[in-house]
Amino acid sequence: MKFELNDSIFLGTPVQTELIGLFDLGAVLQHRVILLNQEREGAALAWLGQQSSELQHELNRVLDDSSVLETRYPSSVIWTVAADESAPNRVTVRQALFLMREPLRIHVENSINDRAFLLSIMRRENQEYLRECERERCLEFVHGGGADLHTHVTSLPVSKLENVKRLALFDSDALLPATPSAGSSRLLAACTERHINAMRLERRAAENYLTKSQLYGWVSRPRHDRRRRRLLDAFFNCMNDTQRAHFRMRTGWGDDRRNEDYISMQNDIDAFYSSAEAKQDWALLEHGFGAAIRKLFGDVAPKERELESSGVTAEFAPFFATILSRL
Repeated sequence: MKFELNDSIFLGTPVQTELIGLFDLGAVLQHRVILLNQEREGAALAWLGQQSSELQHELNRVLDDSSVLETRYPSSVIWTVAADESAPNRVTVRQALFLMREPLRIHVENSINDRAFLLSIMRRENQEYLRECERERCLEFVHGGGADLHTHVTSLPVSKLENVKRLALFDSDALLPATPSAGSSRLLAACTERHINAMRLERRAAENYLTKSQLYGWVSRPRHDRRRRRLLDAFFNCMNDTQRAHFRMRTGWGDDRRNEDYISMQNDIDAFYSSAEAKQDWALLEHGFGAAIRKLFGDVAPKERELESSGVTAEFAPFFATILSRL
């Protein structure tokens, strides 16, 4: 997140500790602090010139580091820090300090598994950057508890300023392609109303993004398991890519028949899986892979080429850019 410092905050009798705090928090929490006016006769550089040589060195270092960071991870969220808040995206020094202190919170359904999922499909250099941000306490994953995520989001204020440091990631629960559940649509609307940038998965759930190498890695953990191998062979032999993207991974197609969405769309869903049901091993998948399959993201890393060829990299690129630009 970038904070452009307007000359107006350096005029009059500015509060020194607050101004220095902009630079201090920018350095510690990896925000970008930029001077809007870098003219020698401008108020910002005049103020800098009044500080001790040691402090000037530290403040200039923050400005230099901010420029480097902005080059690596350009900000899509930019605030102008000014003496008043008379325009959009214009905040006072105290409001800027509030935004700087607030960690970026990513609201998810399961803070452990969804965090592992998100990190596993990022490029390695971005994984390391996010882990560093977590260590510096400027990033955290907020556990929403599945269906309770909607309740949690609707309890938040309708405020762009207060929610700009919040993102959300959640399942589509789509039983068919491009058919997200009503519950996920309500959650998306609640996020939009509160100015929370949200990503709803295109596939049914996070487990549907497990790659072939990850799943076959599961077969041999902790040792080769013949039952798991038969399940996976059936999974890949019975279904095509689109069907696998909407299969109920944890509890299988048998559980889906008690799903209210399934009941309302039964004919379409049965037609969607008709080619899979015709395969001899379809019955093996009735109960899915079990709840533990969701932990696989933290155990086995996917291959980057699999993520690219399956469209996962392209699907998540905008959301990853949003995360990096708000840190």
